[in-house]
Amino acid sequence: MPVRILDLPTGMDDVTLADAFVVLKDLYDRVDEHAARLAAPLELPCHPGCSSCCRQSVFVTPLEALYLLSHLQETRSPSEVTAVVDAGVATFNAHRERILAFGHPTCPGAPELGDDDARRRAAPLDRVLSALALSFDCPLLDSAGLCSVYPAREMRGRLFAVSRLKSRDEYYACNLLGRHLDGREVRLMDAEAVVELLHLHPLTDGEQVIPYYLWRYASLLR
Repeated sequence: MPVRILDLPTGMDDVTLADAFVVLKDLYDRVDEHAARLAAPLELPCHPGCSSCCRQSVFVTPLEALYLLSHLQETRSPSEVTAVVDAGVATFNAHRERILAFGHPTCPGAPELGDDDARRRAAPLDRVLSALALSFDCPLLDSAGLCSVYPAREMRGRLFAVSRLKSRDEYYACNLLGRHLDGREVRLMDAEAVVELLHLHPLTDGEQVIPYYLWRYASLLR
């Protein structure tokens, strides 16, 4: 019997997931409002069904992962949830060693890791270089190439095409958008600064790719 994500403990006496989700959504809404203003003059090639930015490894905090999984449970049938979980676990197993090398962020309520998996940790990796080295179709994409949890998508997904990595002076976007924006003078958000705001929230101590969380919570979601 599936476990309701919203009912999982956070590990903090004074914070529930419902409370944390409200604060996270407020941050998302503010970022979305600013991103919409920045995107308006850019004539971005993004459109429903374009999933270029969803075919690479995108890193997600535990809070964001739980928000995604909760939205999935609330909006999809049990069989659809199971199909997403199965796809995520298959992707995880196909890239197991590399994904586990990204470390183990806190996953409240998830089953404990086995000794072999728990030993597979690494020093913090450069997220951009890691993403370039590991690509896969996001298990949250449906058969039409649409995000099945779009309203709950992670912060990094909200920053695609409207943000820049100041430490490298490069776009935080897929290659399609990089080519579209290249050579143009545009006003974009600082992706790293926005992500720092995210990490002020509870359950944001570390990041992992989405298949990792689907693997960790698989037994609770099916």
